[in-house]
Amino acid sequence: MKPPGKEEGRRRRVMKTPAQQPEVEDLLLQADSQDFHKPFIRTFIDQEANTIMAPEGMANAASYKAEDCAARLDVIMGDITSRLKKVPTIVRDIYQRLSFITDVSAKHRLDNTLQEMTLAQPHDVVVTLLRCAPSCDRTAEKVLPELLYVLEDWPLHSTSTSDKDDSDVFSLAATRALWEIIHLPQCPEMMILYFPRLFVALLFQVFSSTEEMPVEVNAFWRRCQHKHCLPTNPNRFALLTMKALLSHLECEDVVSEVERECGWDTLLNTDTHHHTMGLLARAMLRISQSLCYRIARYLFRLLCREEARWEVAAMAFLVEILPCINIKQSGEHMLRLFPIYLRRECRVMRLLVLRCLMVLCKRSSMANTIRALTECLTEVLKDGDREVVWMTLSVLNGTFLNRDVPIASSVALQLVEALRPLFDNHTSRVRLLSIRLFQAVMELVKEEEKNLLERNIRQCLFPLFCHLHDENQFVAQVPTIVRDIYQWLSFITDVSAEHRLDNTLQEMTLAQPHDVVVTLLRCAPSCDRVAVTMWRAIILSSRTAEKVLPELLYVLDDWPLHSTSTSDKDDSDVFSLAATRALWEIIHLPQCPEMMILYFPRLFVALLFQVFSSTEEMPVEVNAFWRRCQHKHCLPTNPNRFALLTMKALLSHLEYEDVVSEVERECGWDTLLNTDTHHHTMGLLARAMLRISQSLCYRIARYLFRLLCREEARWEVAAMAFLVEILPCVNIKQSGEHMLRLFPIYLRRECRVMRLLVLRCLMVLCKRSSMANTIRALTECLTEVLKDGDREVVWMTLSVLNGTFLNRDVPIASSVALQLVEALRPLFDNDASHVQLLSLRLFQAVMELVQGEGKRPLKDCMHQCLLPLFYHMYDKNKFVAEASWETLLQATIFLKKWNLEKLLKTEELWRFGECLLEEERDRADGYLRQSVMYLQSPQKSMREAAIRLIGEPKPSGSLLPYCSLVPAPAAGLSPLVVLP
Repeated sequence: MKPPGKEEGRRRRVMKTPAQQPEVEDLLLQADSQDFHKPFIRTFIDQEANTIMAPEGMANAASYKAEDCAARLDVIMGDITSRLKKVPTIVRDIYQRLSFITDVSAKHRLDNTLQEMTLAQPHDVVVTLLRCAPSCDRTAEKVLPELLYVLEDWPLHSTSTSDKDDSDVFSLAATRALWEIIHLPQCPEMMILYFPRLFVALLFQVFSSTEEMPVEVNAFWRRCQHKHCLPTNPNRFALLTMKALLSHLECEDVVSEVERECGWDTLLNTDTHHHTMGLLARAMLRISQSLCYRIARYLFRLLCREEARWEVAAMAFLVEILPCINIKQSGEHMLRLFPIYLRRECRVMRLLVLRCLMVLCKRSSMANTIRALTECLTEVLKDGDREVVWMTLSVLNGTFLNRDVPIASSVALQLVEALRPLFDNHTSRVRLLSIRLFQAVMELVKEEEKNLLERNIRQCLFPLFCHLHDENQFVAQVPTIVRDIYQWLSFITDVSAEHRLDNTLQEMTLAQPHDVVVTLLRCAPSCDRVAVTMWRAIILSSRTAEKVLPELLYVLDDWPLHSTSTSDKDDSDVFSLAATRALWEIIHLPQCPEMMILYFPRLFVALLFQVFSSTEEMPVEVNAFWRRCQHKHCLPTNPNRFALLTMKALLSHLEYEDVVSEVERECGWDTLLNTDTHHHTMGLLARAMLRISQSLCYRIARYLFRLLCREEARWEVAAMAFLVEILPCVNIKQSGEHMLRLFPIYLRRECRVMRLLVLRCLMVLCKRSSMANTIRALTECLTEVLKDGDREVVWMTLSVLNGTFLNRDVPIASSVALQLVEALRPLFDNDASHVQLLSLRLFQAVMELVQGEGKRPLKDCMHQCLLPLFYHMYDKNKFVAEASWETLLQATIFLKKWNLEKLLKTEELWRFGECLLEEERDRADGYLRQSVMYLQSPQKSMREAAIRLIGEPKPSGSLLPYCSLVPAPAAGLSPLVVLP
């Protein structure tokens, strides 16, 4: 970035927009009417020079108290002339004054004045502040917008303020200011708006400050470092500021992901920083495509300036986000830059540009524009780099293949001349692509211009004839070649000769990974010595490993057989266990691919799934296959144990031995092989892995959740057990709603363990206010669960419902309330006191949340609850007794039974039953039937209360004699004598 000239800087700052002109004129008219201020202002201005030269004396003088200072500045701000011409002087004066103030409360008295000046003259305020305090001490943390102009000029920003001061400003001074602003308790929300530009400016500074710096910048940074204990290298400080900016804007996942890949250190190296830029782009894409697009816009503008020191990094970012954005606006302009970068003698930049073109050539709207680059791409075909040539051919093939647009003879001639040497290239895929492009060129040349190419075409005939039997035809024959290689290697005894076809295998895998993997699994499902040799050759390259692992995963995920077809029309099934055998060997290779880290969560879930699936009865052909494997390779008798060994090997290979050891200590691995207990090990596994990496557990949980959606009964309990453990530590905004839609399905299952696990999930989620409304939608389903006979299930369901309705001001529908009240009434008599307490609390909450006309349908049910609540006031558990009294009191208010309410409040409890029978004579028989049950209560106090109530004088109008309501005495109880 070239800094603007000083004169240009002055013009940019002093010019006012047309919208601002009337406002300035109005302020000048106001200033003319305030002549009485002018003598005082002149006195203040005359003193300013002395003020700045002698700050120490000023700080101690009584005339420079904060109140006087504020008053004088307010007068100055009232005069528009002073405001426009003296802002830098005022800023310096405020800075000097604040430097000597020790009273913290006095520091904020001039905040409004600073803010008003910043609105009027932001440029002068920012630049002056950066000049006064380039190392950004404690008194200079107030402004943002103009910082970007300084940040973007490296190493010095040339500008001028309204007081004619045109001294340069350090770009690093703006970085220091930005660091402090980010760490303010109330960091401005405008950071979000300016984030893309700030992010790009800091990136630019990281790259620029990595190189050698001017002497004055070095001297300035040494002072900053000494004063504030900053990093030795300014590039590392710029990097820290960028990470702080990301964290402040809640992009901690991006920071963590780059940290895990050791990308931040790579960013400080000019030879490798483009790798981190790609990693950054991929991480940020997962958060927001629109954010990446905004960043890309600024990167693209800066690319147009052709800054060699960081253009590779900018292109690395653009390449990653290109497939996800619409580049209609800048696409044409971007493509005009590509010839410049393709002609650079920089391999990395060429590869990046070609990657962009490989994406763009697939878009029909960009075809004509890319075709204009043919001449430049033809020159690139002469590059000696195999990958550059292959990618260039891919772009040209994508541009001309299956297109009906004629090609000019001059362009065709250049292409044919460039393609002919490539027929003999030692890389088969280059030969293949060059021949295909040659065919397309011959088809697209206009008929009348073909004679111009005749001589060149004739020169190509012999090389093409030589390749008639070349393996360039292997695209449709990959399975045959793989089988032939396997057979050939089976008869070779010379170990050194085994690797002669490694390159061929790798090239075929890059071209047709599905055919290679599936054919090899069919040839050698038990993975013998020859198959291991071939897997080693394929996995040796990180590029082929990246292609192979997803194909293996497709087979692993399908139990017991994977149905697929290869290009030779072979559609025979592949054993899922064959992929497990291959994975076992790949893990134990001396050079196991690093791509395992990327695919670990999916591999881990696939192996777990296989452990659970192979524990059950297997098809006959799978049993027969496994017996052959066992006999040949001395494997465990049961395939589930082998899948478990593979999973442990995968954990150990990725340095998670602590997880393996922790589960081993708890004897968890054997438990995993039992369908009745494997959920215990899943919980143990989740807790162990949480201690290592929360993000890793979250990635595993995402795959488990996808598989839960399939409702696979054989392992859904285990998947839920894992999710329960990590749920408190993860943010489930994306999948939370969908997850809750699955819960009713699992709650209705007749599986106690699954019910308990789902309820544990809900107990966590109901504490999150964002999930309250969603969980409330499950009320009907949870009400059904309250009828479960299992004490623990009922207690957890009540806990979820209490968490959902207690302390919430959201009204509840009468239909829902009625269902709840009917389900809660029997729970008042539950054997477990904690169930009783929770049911009573929920009952109270329901009464509070039902409003208006919704109360009427509940009255009958409420009447039925009065007597049970009355008896439980005599419960031996004082907490239950107290809660019953509170609930009964609330019920009497709900039913507007004021006499009964009064009795409860005056503690005349013994009269409550009598009054209830008197007031509700038409319900008396029902109440007495309810009382009979309490005659056999195990609690003496409740039996006595029932006896007292049944023995009360019979109210007139009673239909049944009391003695007919009393059952035969229970064992151990004396017969009751009930007086008529």
